[in-house]
Amino acid sequence: MAAITIISGCLGTGKTVLSQALAHAEPAGLHFVTDAFYEFPAHALDPTTEAAHGQNATIMTAIGRCRRRVC
Repeated sequence: MAAITIISGCLGTGKTVLSQALAHAEPAGLHFVTDAFYEFPAHALDPTTEAAHGQNATIMTAIGRCRRRVC
């Protein structure tokens, strides 16, 4: 099974650049952009707040399910 590396951090810290570099370093590398998932909720909450915990958990579940379909 392929290794999965999760990159997280604050805005503007280079997550995308690092993720792309890691993906390109592997013959079958994949940069799975998950930012779009936070646009899916019809009544989205700021994901950095405590009130968004349930929303974030749902989004993480969706991302995990998609990852299983891709890998």
